[in-house]
Amino acid sequence: MVKVATFFAMFVEAFAFLQTMDKIYQERMEKEAEIKTMRAELIRENKERESLA
Repeated sequence: MVKVATFFAMFVEAFAFLQTMDKIYQERMEKEAEIKTMRAELIRENKERESLA
């Protein structure tokens, strides 16, 4: 019975760890997408300024 309880506890801990890592990964991907959008916008604005000058 102790082995089953230990296995179950390890399974729950692994599941919680994977959920946390998934959340961190998703947040990172969202931030990277936001950075790419901002970078593209800044490059576009810079090209507009250069064409006006």
